[in-house]
Amino acid sequence: MAFASMTHLMGIILTFSGLPASCPPAPRDTNAIGPVFRVLHNGNTVTAYDWLSHQARGEVLKPGMDPCRFASLSLFKDPSVVKKYKNLKDKTHAAELHIPADVGAHTTKKNGHVDFWCADGNVVSGYVAQIVSI
Repeated sequence: MAFASMTHLMGIILTFSGLPASCPPAPRDTNAIGPVFRVLHNGNTVTAYDWLSHQARGEVLKPGMDPCRFASLSLFKDPSVVKKYKNLKDKTHAAELHIPADVGAHTTKKNGHVDFWCADGNVVSGYVAQIVSI
């Protein structure tokens, strides 16, 4: 999965290494996004693990799962939605992010779930505004 894709918008070229082919998918957005929330896996403590996709954690892609979404960072527009996900019910905190334009690409589902792919050379954790209870 060492594919590198590029997004070219208004003279800015974003590169995305290590993603499956055709990822990030079209249509995608590179505009600023926020507030969005990333679930923290260890209470209110932020760790490097919190900024890894399922793919980056070395998890196994399950049959029928979209490899591009598997390689994305899951964010939420509304932190209260998190409790609806069976695997996240026990989580208590999330990082609130305000991500500027051209840091990566994202798509948003109708339920407020955001798939985010960070462009090479950027660090999403640098855009944490605060830690909130969920």
